[in-house]
Amino acid sequence: MLATALFSLLVALPVMAPEDFPGDPLATLSRTLADPVDSQAALVALQATRDKGLAPLFVALCRSEEPARRRFALDAVVQLLGGEAADTLRERLQKDKSKSIRIAAMTHLIELQAMDPQEIRLLLGSNDEEIQSLAAGALAALGQGQSVLGLLTSLARSDNLAISNAAKLALVRLGYHEHLRSLQRVISDEATIELVVLRLLEQIEDEGIAAASDLAKRATTAGRSVRVRMAAWRALCQADPSAATLLYDAISQTDHTVLSVRLLRLLSDCVGGKAKLGSLSRRQDSVGKLARFELARRQGGGPASEAIAAALACPHPIVVEYVLARAAEDVESGPSSAEFYVPALLSFIKSYKLTSDQIRPEHYQLATASTILADLGTTEAMAGLKMLLAGRYSANVRAVAAGLLRSKNKGVCELASGILDSPYSELSSDAALVLCSFGDVAGVPKLRALAFQSDKQVTSVQTMACWYLLKTAGRSKLAAAKLAAQVR
Repeated sequence: MLATALFSLLVALPVMAPEDFPGDPLATLSRTLADPVDSQAALVALQATRDKGLAPLFVALCRSEEPARRRFALDAVVQLLGGEAADTLRERLQKDKSKSIRIAAMTHLIELQAMDPQEIRLLLGSNDEEIQSLAAGALAALGQGQSVLGLLTSLARSDNLAISNAAKLALVRLGYHEHLRSLQRVISDEATIELVVLRLLEQIEDEGIAAASDLAKRATTAGRSVRVRMAAWRALCQADPSAATLLYDAISQTDHTVLSVRLLRLLSDCVGGKAKLGSLSRRQDSVGKLARFELARRQGGGPASEAIAAALACPHPIVVEYVLARAAEDVESGPSSAEFYVPALLSFIKSYKLTSDQIRPEHYQLATASTILADLGTTEAMAGLKMLLAGRYSANVRAVAAGLLRSKNKGVCELASGILDSPYSELSSDAALVLCSFGDVAGVPKLRALAFQSDKQVTSVQTMACWYLLKTAGRSKLAAAKLAAQVR
């Protein structure tokens, strides 16, 4: 009753004419999710809100008749609920008809550490080799490998190469190094499917299998794809105590910018990496600038701001991506110690000239910088964003407004209020979405236009508008339950 009364109050606000309210957001969402053409785009948009209140819908979708939808929903539930998704994951593990979904559910459970050893041990009796392999590997990772030695030995003879490799690698970890030779052949053979090699490398990384470090080294060779080589280097960082030296040598010997920057990122987090960063910081290229940034960000203050500005001035997008990723991490870890990013990020947004209205990686980078500043939330950061939004309409301003949508800081509502009445629909639409995502009713009139002018709005925008209208009106809990009930 309270939710209905609140929504009625919003509808009756004197500034809104009756003709501005041609529909109901729940009915619109219901129709969209029932539409075979638009439903997937709507679900992706709902997942993008990261709103835990949508969990009942995605839990229900895990029981959908469509396997692809169940698989999508499974990941969405984990994203929204984390460890609280364990019951849903167990249900899929036990009941789902799709083997790939059962495997995905078990993998999530293991990653979330939501299964105790006894629960894992029960799965050893499965008639599915992949389930057995996952269970045996999980127990080995928990230090109980000797208890599944017989099963691992049996699985090592499997006709399934991925299962055989995983079992052999688990046995290597237990000290049975005679399996290394066959694994070396798998890694060295260029005909081996890339996914098989990647799974091996991920296992070495996840379990830090020192005895398998030579396998990872074999996969760092120039004949491999960048994807495989990076996986191999990540594995080495966990398995080889000399990884910092190896990374330094690899960076020094390559002129591949993307690869060298990604290797530098690994080096910066590697044991013994700081000394190697000092050597690389003497270079004058992008690697040198990022090395100086890495060293400076650990100290903070003015020198760090200068190092950030110098790195962001590099034209290569991988360098900008590197700095923004680090900034997001530092803000997440402790905003109070990340204030040194503000001057450089504001300057980056101001000075960058977007030359196209078409969405390009540069638009995402400026939007990301805006999100980081908003999440940081300092007086300087918020004042800078406000000034940017008050500037002349441009692609830069649009990117900044879009960045507000991803911020977790309710303080962005004040910024959004300043552009809610903008004559430019992109700005006013973003502002309304921001406001209503935090429950601010000031965005309701604009959102209703977005929600019900279906001939003018793309599905994702209309979907988000409907959901935030329901949330603002206090109807989201009821809406999620009703939408979940219509899932087939």
